[in-house]
Amino acid sequence: MVDPSPVKPAERIPLLKKLAAALAEQDEVDIGLVLRQFGFTSGDIWGYDDYGNFQGPDIFGRALHHLETSGTDEGLQELERYLDPSSEEGSLTPISNVPGPWKKDTFRLFISHTHPHAGFAGTMRSYLAKYRIDAFVAHDTIAPSEEWRQTIETALLTCHAAAALMTTDFRESMWCDQEVGYCLARGVLVLPVMIDATPHGFLGKYQAVKVKKGRAAMLVAQDVFRVLAAHAETRERMAPAVVRRFAKSTSFESARDGFYLLRRIPKDGWTKELVEETDKALEKNSEVKNAKFKGGETVPALTRKLLAPVRKKLGLDDHWLAFLDEDEAYSAN
Repeated sequence: MVDPSPVKPAERIPLLKKLAAALAEQDEVDIGLVLRQFGFTSGDIWGYDDYGNFQGPDIFGRALHHLETSGTDEGLQELERYLDPSSEEGSLTPISNVPGPWKKDTFRLFISHTHPHAGFAGTMRSYLAKYRIDAFVAHDTIAPSEEWRQTIETALLTCHAAAALMTTDFRESMWCDQEVGYCLARGVLVLPVMIDATPHGFLGKYQAVKVKKGRAAMLVAQDVFRVLAAHAETRERMAPAVVRRFAKSTSFESARDGFYLLRRIPKDGWTKELVEETDKALEKNSEVKNAKFKGGETVPALTRKLLAPVRKKLGLDDHWLAFLDEDEAYSAN
């Protein structure tokens, strides 16, 4: 049995962060359900980002708010065992260990950053999760333990790509340079994200994501997603994330933008499941269903046109193929 005695403040902080990060990776409906079942409140909250800009609810921040302001210590410990069954009863695993093994059917992104920017990287991670990108936020301590170093090495060995947050103190960190060097040696894509410094050494040959001063972590995460979705070295693995992004469009603009990303998926990157998920969005998501381009063409019509040769290749229904030429239908590729 877990000791129901009060959790000490020094233990509570990493526990709250751990649980909030784990909840942020789930669907928003599930977050509210889980919170309520373990005795916590739920619902949206509104606030400001790190730069004072008013913004909508941050999933990580919302979960953290409800965990901190409601429920009991026993509820926190019960929730930890539910979200992390592999942990020992009563253990308070540091937030840095939350990623653990990569989540199934996600794009694996290793984020290299310096200690002072751990919070920014963590916020990026919560937003990237919406696109089915499992972002491993590297060490959040100056000197990682031996066990944590092994976890980092495993993540470096198995990630699909890496993002390096280029800050003025990046070059001074022996860990960041080693992490980047490891990925470069493996031959996976390393994406420099220019926060307030330029890429150096071998990183200099890579096209960087330029970040305007004060740009919110949510928008930087979107920038990284766009590059990974379009880049030749990662776009095939990113196909599920791109389709989900399109399916979850929350505005006409988002649907139009999502369509352009769909065009980046190679023919061989499509599966029956991805086509069916796209079809469902065309029928059920009103923002996708009613989105149009300036010329009057609708997103559903162009999407079906785009997928016509894919359907033929996968042996799916071909009622659209009678009107479309295969080369024209997939001219974007």
